[in-house]
Amino acid sequence: LPTLPKLMARSDGVASRLENASVDAIEAALLLPRVGEIFEVVVVSVRDGGGAIQLTDPVVTATVEGKVRAGEVVRVRLDAADIASGMVQFSLVR
Repeated sequence: LPTLPKLMARSDGVASRLENASVDAIEAALLLPRVGEIFEVVVVSVRDGGGAIQLTDPVVTATVEGKVRAGEVVRVRLDAADIASGMVQFSLVR
């Protein structure tokens, strides 16, 4: 019984990683046929060198590199999507 909290915390971490990987793969699958398209998105948060963006169709959260401001509406191009890795790559279109 004393080891139960550690085991539960470890299993929660594994479940969280699997859930995130599943969502990433589904988002990549939704976007794969749309590589090369331009999307109008909202910047939801900013970090050094870029920020998190929110697409509305399909509903996907991703990142983009470049100078952006939170709350700003920007245009991005989908440069790549890979289902196996769950990776999507966007670039700013100015």
